[in-house]
Amino acid sequence: MYWNQHGMMGGYWIMMFIFIIIVIVAVYLFMDSKNNKSGSENGSGAYRERNSEEGALEILNERFAKGEIDEEEYQSKKRLLQNK
Repeated sequence: MYWNQHGMMGGYWIMMFIFIIIVIVAVYLFMDSKNNKSGSENGSGAYRERNSEEGALEILNERFAKGEIDEEEYQSKKRLLQNK
Protein backbone atom coordinates (compact mmCIF):
# COMPACT_ATOMS: atom_id res chain seq x y z
CA MET A 1 0.00 0.00 0.00
CA TYR A 2 1.29 3.46 -0.87
CA TRP A 3 1.57 6.02 1.92
CA ASN A 4 2.07 9.65 1.08
CA GLN A 5 2.79 12.55 3.37
CA HIS A 6 -0.86 13.55 3.52
CA GLY A 7 -2.16 10.07 4.20
CA MET A 8 -2.37 7.96 7.32
CA MET A 9 1.39 7.64 7.80
CA GLY A 10 1.83 11.44 8.03
CA GLY A 11 -0.84 11.60 10.72
CA TYR A 12 0.91 8.81 12.60
CA TRP A 13 4.17 10.78 12.86
CA ILE A 14 2.36 13.93 13.92
CA MET A 15 0.53 12.03 16.66
CA MET A 16 3.79 10.39 17.82
CA PHE A 17 5.48 13.80 17.97
CA ILE A 18 2.63 15.25 20.03
CA PHE A 19 2.65 12.20 22.33
CA ILE A 20 6.41 12.52 22.93
CA ILE A 21 6.06 16.23 23.73
CA ILE A 22 3.25 15.47 26.21
CA VAL A 23 5.36 12.79 27.92
CA ILE A 24 8.36 15.14 28.20
CA VAL A 25 6.22 17.92 29.67
CA ALA A 26 4.56 15.51 32.13
CA VAL A 27 7.94 14.18 33.33
CA TYR A 28 9.27 17.73 33.73
CA LEU A 29 6.23 18.83 35.74
CA PHE A 30 6.40 15.72 37.91
CA MET A 31 10.09 16.23 38.70
CA ASP A 32 9.56 19.95 39.36
CA SER A 33 6.70 19.31 41.79
CA LYS A 34 8.75 16.62 43.52
CA ASN A 35 11.63 19.09 43.99
CA ASN A 36 9.27 21.76 45.32
CA LYS A 37 7.81 19.42 47.92
CA SER A 38 11.15 18.10 49.17
CA GLY A 39 12.60 21.61 49.35
CA SER A 40 9.75 23.04 51.38
CA GLU A 41 9.13 20.10 53.71
CA ASN A 42 12.58 19.51 55.12
CA GLY A 43 14.14 22.93 54.59
CA SER A 44 16.72 21.79 52.07
CA GLY A 45 17.02 22.36 48.37
CA ALA A 46 16.53 25.33 46.12
CA TYR A 47 13.39 26.64 47.83
CA ARG A 48 14.90 27.15 51.27
CA GLU A 49 14.88 30.74 52.43
CA ARG A 50 18.42 31.88 51.69
CA ASN A 51 18.05 35.58 52.44
CA SER A 52 17.67 35.32 56.18
CA GLU A 53 20.62 35.25 58.54
CA GLU A 54 19.61 31.83 59.87
CA GLY A 55 19.34 30.37 56.38
CA ALA A 56 22.71 31.76 55.36
CA LEU A 57 24.32 30.50 58.56
CA GLU A 58 22.80 27.07 57.98
CA ILE A 59 24.26 26.96 54.48
CA LEU A 60 27.63 28.07 55.82
CA ASN A 61 27.53 25.32 58.44
CA GLU A 62 26.69 22.74 55.78
CA ARG A 63 29.55 23.87 53.55
CA PHE A 64 31.99 23.67 56.47
CA ALA A 65 30.70 20.24 57.49
CA LYS A 66 31.11 18.95 53.92
CA GLY A 67 34.67 20.25 53.79
CA GLU A 68 33.97 22.75 51.02
CA ILE A 69 35.56 25.57 53.04
CA ASP A 70 38.28 25.59 55.69
CA GLU A 71 37.94 26.84 59.28
CA GLU A 72 39.49 30.24 58.57
CA GLU A 73 37.03 30.98 55.75
CA TYR A 74 34.17 29.60 57.86
CA GLN A 75 34.98 31.88 60.82
CA SER A 76 35.43 34.90 58.56
CA LYS A 77 32.10 34.40 56.79
CA LYS A 78 30.34 33.63 60.07
CA ARG A 79 31.52 36.95 61.55
CA LEU A 80 30.29 38.79 58.44
CA LEU A 81 26.86 37.18 58.71
CA GLN A 82 26.51 37.90 62.40
CA ASN A 83 27.48 41.56 61.96
CA LYS A 84 24.68 42.26 59.48
